[in-house]
Amino acid sequence: MKSKTIIYETEVTPKVIYEVITYDTNQNLINLSIDPFENSTYNVYSRSSFILFKPNLGPLVKLNIEAKSVKDKLSQIQFKRINGTTYYVQMIFSGLVGLIGFLIAIYIMDTRNFNEGIGFLTLTIFSMLYLLIIESIVTYSITSLKKRIIAALKNSKIEIKKIG
Repeated sequence: MKSKTIIYETEVTPKVIYEVITYDTNQNLINLSIDPFENSTYNVYSRSSFILFKPNLGPLVKLNIEAKSVKDKLSQIQFKRINGTTYYVQMIFSGLVGLIGFLIAIYIMDTRNFNEGIGFLTLTIFSMLYLLIIESIVTYSITSLKKRIIAALKNSKIEIKKIG
């Protein structure tokens, strides 16, 4: 999936934005974890995870937040989706199950009976449905993360407006 960048503008400095977000996450006000990334950007993700693996591969998806100064008192906040390792594991799993089901169906159609092979094609359909379910969970998770960060900024009396 392409990473879509959403940009907001505000009239406070990037330092204030990061202070508000880190304060709210450290005080458990918005139930998020925050990790510093590169060049004054942060990765934000939910503390609770939908799917738990052993060993833990990290969150399904992260929200990358970058705040930078544009003009004197004007700053831009960029939200960008970053897929986690768990997301890639789920996509590979779904693809392999679909491919194996398709190959088995082709083999059975060729050697035995065409109708039996059609039955095995349902495995490919279930694989695609699993892929769509994971993608919808990721979309919901990113939307929820954005809303919680924006709500935290608005609770701190910071006015923001969407520009892109």
